[in-house]
Amino acid sequence: MFFFFLIGIGDTRKNLDVLQGVPIVCPNCHNVSVHAIRHYRYVTVFFIPILPFSWYKELRCDICGCEQPLRDEDIQNIKMQQQQQGGKGNINNNPPPYNQV
Repeated sequence: MFFFFLIGIGDTRKNLDVLQGVPIVCPNCHNVSVHAIRHYRYVTVFFIPILPFSWYKELRCDICGCEQPLRDEDIQNIKMQQQQQGGKGNINNNPPPYNQV
């Protein structure tokens, strides 16, 4: 008896709501186009996700594609800086690059 299984590896990216609306400058292209995302990787059987084996948070620029890992401490630091500035972003309209957070 012969059984055919189509097994592969898939990935999914979802936006994190915790830093939504916070302006973050990309250190590569210097545009305010960085978003926090959660990246999932999983094993698929017949294109159906079955077993997740990796997940992490990262900051990703929509323009140049620059990616950097994001830790929970970094999220807290970014939120604290935003609160210190009154929730209006940086005064001089030039937020710090996320690699210095």
